[in-house]
Amino acid sequence: MINKSHNNNRFQEQVEENKKLLEELKAQKDLSNTIIQTTPAFFVALDPNGQVMMMNDTMLQVLGYSKDEVMGKDFVSNFVAPNDRTKLDETFKDLPRNQQHTFIGCNIITKAGQIILTEWHGSPIFNGDKVDYFICLGIDITERKKSEFFLKESEKKYRELFEKSEDAILIIENDKFIDCNDSTVRMLKYNNKEELLFTHPSELSPDFQPDGRSSFEKAKEMMDIAIQKGNHRFEWYHKKADGEIFPVEVLLTAVSIDDNKKVLHTVWRDITEKVKARNELIEAREKAEEANRLKSNFLANMSHELRTPMVGIIGFSKILEDEIEQPELKEYASFIHEAGNKLMNSLNLILNLTKIETEKISVKNTRIDVIHLIKRSIYTFEKLAAQKNIYLNFESELESLVIETDERMFTQIIANLVNNAIKFTDEGGIKVTANRNGSLLIITVTDTGIGIPQDKQEMIWEEFRQVSEGAARIYEGTGLGLTITSNFVHKLGGEIKLESEKDKGATFTVLLPIKESSSNPTDGEKKKPKKYSGAPKIIKIGQKLSTLLYVEDDRFAIQVIPLFLKGYYKVDTASNGKEGIQKAKEKVYDAILMDINLQGEMDGIKAAEIIKQIDEYKNVPIIAVTAYAMVGDREKYLQAGFTDYISKPFTKSILIELLNRIINKEK
Repeated sequence: MINKSHNNNRFQEQVEENKKLLEELKAQKDLSNTIIQTTPAFFVALDPNGQVMMMNDTMLQVLGYSKDEVMGKDFVSNFVAPNDRTKLDETFKDLPRNQQHTFIGCNIITKAGQIILTEWHGSPIFNGDKVDYFICLGIDITERKKSEFFLKESEKKYRELFEKSEDAILIIENDKFIDCNDSTVRMLKYNNKEELLFTHPSELSPDFQPDGRSSFEKAKEMMDIAIQKGNHRFEWYHKKADGEIFPVEVLLTAVSIDDNKKVLHTVWRDITEKVKARNELIEAREKAEEANRLKSNFLANMSHELRTPMVGIIGFSKILEDEIEQPELKEYASFIHEAGNKLMNSLNLILNLTKIETEKISVKNTRIDVIHLIKRSIYTFEKLAAQKNIYLNFESELESLVIETDERMFTQIIANLVNNAIKFTDEGGIKVTANRNGSLLIITVTDTGIGIPQDKQEMIWEEFRQVSEGAARIYEGTGLGLTITSNFVHKLGGEIKLESEKDKGATFTVLLPIKESSSNPTDGEKKKPKKYSGAPKIIKIGQKLSTLLYVEDDRFAIQVIPLFLKGYYKVDTASNGKEGIQKAKEKVYDAILMDINLQGEMDGIKAAEIIKQIDEYKNVPIIAVTAYAMVGDREKYLQAGFTDYISKPFTKSILIELLNRIINKEK
């Protein structure tokens, strides 16, 4: 009885253990099934005949089938691409024989006919000596294959570009060339790329670059800059196998291989022709600059050589005109004086044009009374107008207007317009007006001359152009006056306008901005309109004449200046710098006129410098008198210590007016 009870208990325990074991097996099966169904990989189980026993949800979803549609179907003939079926059949046949894990790539077909690239891992499961079933695990490699394809194509294209590029392309790693294309080999005239690999850039270069730096040190610096900045472009000189040194443009681009490794993609472009052309341009520019310098020197010398004798021609002809009483001879002297002034006017126009072309003429503003300046300019043309029996009048509502402007440019504008008007007017006359309209100074020059046709009004502003041109032209002149006038007006910030009709005269209107000086009269100080017909008066300075020393080596000028100043100043002369210094030591003069281009041991600048060191001459004005009248000459002499500057030739009235102003100021 006891044994029977014991056996029952044992049986019950065995049942419980089996039940527990079954539950564990079920749990493992459920876990395995869950893993199989949820894995992103494809899973399929095939019977020994290759028919589907199981396919996971991932694969069903991708193929587009339901579970019932695939169960019992031959896997190879229904789900594998035709091109891969034979290969896969052979693999399945070999699995039982090899009894080992197999890896294979094949393409499967979706229900919609889409091809999917896959890789499979397959293993046979045996039951004794026979295959019970096959399990296969696959992954979709479509995107990976695409990436591999594009990467391969990219590498192929890069290699093709690398090899076929006309530019030399190299790869630098750890400061050495590790690869290069055939263009590099040809450029450097080597036999093959192996001769170039693992060389430092300096080994393919001269010892030193054109800037004098070592090729080794500079190459290291260039590579460091490229790595720091990402890229670097520069010029370099390399050396060919035959020793020829040639220039290249180098572009270094840093490329990251991984987090710890960078290489430099290097491109060389032979710029031998470019450098040659650049050097030719530099040489041409230097030659042009030298030619321009020679031209400037030539013009300066021409200016000096022409202006110096003109002092004698214009000066003595004026003295003769004033002193001679016999009408016929007086007229001859007048002709000489007029011809000399005409020559000087042409010379001044050419020199001004040269200054404009070289852009060396600049605005130098000073305080000037423009009304007085216009009157003085008109006065110089009164005799010329009288010779043609035409009137020359000036009208203004202002007695004076002091503004900031460039005196030389302003004077030239007025002189050119008045001279032009007289030249082209044979009957009637010229009227000049100057008035203020708010912040503008408005100057008009109106003539009753030949006028300018509408189709010629743009052309007259061009260099060397006139209304009448060629051998049959009626009126003389260089054709530069209006070109220079327009340029000067614009440099002063103004505008010039023309109103004219053929045979009805012309009116030139100049509008200049007023930069006022503190000495301008108020509205209440303006005078009634006043017509001016005379010159500024020259006033003698007292009964006791001031004494001047004139240092000059030109025998004409040294004779004519004392005659100009006779009755106004007592003038002593010296013919060279050394003599001038000696006379200054012996006597204290009220002022000194110093020629610049003195022949002999010293020029006028040096002589003036020595005289200034004499205690009695610390405050005595020394005026530079010179035929050098190019742009910048005035400023140069003022910076050298001269009190003022006057260029040859000059009129008697201009010289006396300058001396009166300076000596009165000093006193």
